[in-house]
Amino acid sequence: MPTGSGSNSPGCFRQHQGELHASVLALLDENKSFSVVCDASDYAIGCALLQKDDEGHERVISFQSRQLKAAERNYPVHDKELLAMKYALVKFRVHLLGTRPFVIYTDHASLRTATNSPHLSQRMARWLSFFAEYNFRVEYKPGKLNVLADALSRRPDYELVHSGHDRSIRSDTLSASKDENYTPLVQFLSDGKDANFDKLSL
Repeated sequence: MPTGSGSNSPGCFRQHQGELHASVLALLDENKSFSVVCDASDYAIGCALLQKDDEGHERVISFQSRQLKAAERNYPVHDKELLAMKYALVKFRVHLLGTRPFVIYTDHASLRTATNSPHLSQRMARWLSFFAEYNFRVEYKPGKLNVLADALSRRPDYELVHSGHDRSIRSDTLSASKDENYTPLVQFLSDGKDANFDKLSL
């Protein structure tokens, strides 16, 4: 068997084989600090739990992501990013609650001062109460550096479902607008709040 140093040599093969078998996920060490990255897109949220290894490199302990529910897709961007943060804390609660301080990295800079807002919605107030159970600080990480969480929140399979749902709604709306049975209702809704209800007959 040849033993050269070319790309087809056994030595090169073993090198690539080792790279393919290299651990993607690291075993957690409860004696080390954790960090979290999270992100939100129009249709999903994603997060990852990380720790630094003995060489100072960040290693992933766990990945998590999910699609946004219909109501959540209507949240403003700020709330979607906070939802991603809450999702991470829920998923990694067993490791993060009661531990030493940890850092959450986000590419949405305003989240660093979310607790200082004088005008909080009921939803945000509930979330901030939940966040108070944890000992963490929020650090800004530009989107181009937050690639891990960004990728988790933009899974292609999630996007396909999201796009298909939107197309289905648009298709149903278009079909209804062309259906003679819906003409009175469409006209009534188009007339606005001053429309005469007596004119509506189906």
